Amino acid sequence: GAVAKTTSFSLTVNPASTSFNFSLTNGGSKSVSQGSSVSNSINAALVSGTTQSVSFSASGLPTGASASFSSTACSPTCSTTLTIKTSSTTPTGTSTLTVTGKGGVVTKTTSFSLTVAAPGSTKTISFQDGVLPTSSYAGTRDTAIDQTAPTSNYGTATTLRADGDDGTGKDVYALLRWGSLTIPTGSTVKSVTLTLNVTNPTSGTYELYALKRNWVETGATWNQYASGSNWLIAGAKGTADRGTTVLGTVTASSTGKRTIILNAAGIALVQSWVNSPSTNNGILIADPIVSDGLVFDSRNALTASNRPKLTVTYVAP
Repeated sequence: GAVAKTTSFSLTVNPASTSFNFSLTNGGSKSVSQGSSVSNSINAALVSGTTQSVSFSASGLPTGASASFSSTACSPTCSTTLTIKTSSTTPTGTSTLTVTGKGGVVTKTTSFSLTVAAPGSTKTISFQDGVLPTSSYAGTRDTAIDQTAPTSNYGTATTLRADGDDGTGKDVYALLRWGSLTIPTGSTVKSVTLTLNVTNPTSGTYELYALKRNWVETGATWNQYASGSNWLIAGAKGTADRGTTVLGTVTASSTGKRTIILNAAGIALVQSWVNSPSTNNGILIADPIVSDGLVFDSRNALTASNRPKLTVTYVAP
């Protein structure tokens, strides 16, 4: 009638439950000699929901090869190591291996190429983003460092430049690195070449040096090799930044493809990368005296065949 009363309570609205999901990646292409083993890292990362156990399996193995995991299951975010063992009768050539991860109702796959070589055979392999050894290769990193813009990064540029102006403070150096080299550990490197597509020629000669810092493509500048990490001397000029031995020289009096042959020191450097991949910090192209700049296509060039290419001839173990 004329009487009104109230009563109150709290209502809690919880987020909608998020279903479990994860991503699956691997450490890249691998190479092995017949009768030997090679390993690849398999990484499962939690994307959403509450983690669940994910089991792993491998398919696409060549005849005579077997696969085993350091852990056949784990709960993302986690990783396992896939070891592939070949036999003396495993056919030579390249296969595509696929790792499948299953967790609950979610299934993910990740694939990589496995190249099997005959022991003692001489092989030549090239590495070029989007082209070689397969179109899925994306192991190149490159950038330039510019003295006139000491805090600028050029990791996404489509061309790279090397220039020197005899102490006027306008030096520019190019940094290149090819990672994920699918050359069997224990191989003997016999020869190495670099191929660059020159878009602006030079009348001078530029030198190649080994880089010693683990520089980051998107963070390297004239002052730093990575965000927050300074070169010993700006411009990678310190003895802890780069080697002092010339590995090869670049001459390019006209535009187009130019092949640079690495000398004995350059071959030894690439050999060290094969023996211990963690030491691969790439190379620097520089000359402080030559004032006629060199420009060439980077790994970001739209035409894939114009991107920097590393070619290695080796004897399999």
